[in-house]
Amino acid sequence: MSPDTPATSRRPIAAIDIGSNSVFLLVVRMTHGRTRVLHRHKDRARLAAAFDSKGSLRPEAVDRVVQTLRHFRRTIDGYGAEVRAVATAAVRVAGNGAELLDRIAAEAGIDVELLSGEREAELVYLGVRHSGRIRGHRLLCVDVGGGSTEVVLGSGAQVLLRASASVGAVSLCEKELGLPPVPDEKLQAARAHARDRIRTLVTRFESRSWDRVVATSGTIQRIARIIAAGQSGREQPGIDGMIISARDLDRVTAALANCPDMAARLAIPGMDPQRADILLGGALVFQELGRALGVRRWVVCKAGLRMGIVADVLLRRGQVRLDRM
Repeated sequence: MSPDTPATSRRPIAAIDIGSNSVFLLVVRMTHGRTRVLHRHKDRARLAAAFDSKGSLRPEAVDRVVQTLRHFRRTIDGYGAEVRAVATAAVRVAGNGAELLDRIAAEAGIDVELLSGEREAELVYLGVRHSGRIRGHRLLCVDVGGGSTEVVLGSGAQVLLRASASVGAVSLCEKELGLPPVPDEKLQAARAHARDRIRTLVTRFESRSWDRVVATSGTIQRIARIIAAGQSGREQPGIDGMIISARDLDRVTAALANCPDMAARLAIPGMDPQRADILLGGALVFQELGRALGVRRWVVCKAGLRMGIVADVLLRRGQVRLDRM
């Protein structure tokens, strides 16, 4: 595809991610070969927890997302940005997912691409590569979202293998864990559920090799902040590139699981009050996947799906080259 015109290439890029936990807007501009963030906004829609008994998103959840996208549209227009919007696991499985996307198009004027799990994994890898934090390695990238988990193996610009499993932080808490206290039988049932959902994924990756395992998503970032806060006594802002050992992950998971109530969980240093109710679910998925694949160390990367969306637009424009990432 030929590069866009210079005028188009100068436009900011608005990446929208309609996820299972949050609906997120990221506006960036490419300046002197680097992406500069102009605007961020997150709405914790919790779509993975908004299903009715028939498997459709409840009307109030649909209305909230549409209203959020209408707000995003005004922000995007204010920046004069080119918009690229995607939807992931919760919308993929919702019986009324197509209706939601039709309403967004009609009321917010935004066309949303419904990603397959495999395409979502590819974009996660593209985002990690574009971030520039980790180069020249054969990478296994893991993204535990609200309703699904994506795993992708790549070398340089090439995606070698990608897969998705239908389990995430919100869905595991909704179906198995609930709020603290978490009895041991519930904890073990949640582990069994996670292992069952990732079994096929593990089978595909367990015979492969990699140099580093990169973890993205809000779950691993919050775990990293809890680990850093426990070490220093205060929350640390710089967790991009932080190394998390399997033992550190085990400690955080145990601390979350052993809280007698929500007040105790909220009191954990480094905890985000808006993620406290679902963090154990995400931690368990990382833990079970790490154990199955023999992961000893995770490298935290703040870039992921949204930066992958940005990078995909930049590739189409010809502003970056895949073989340079």
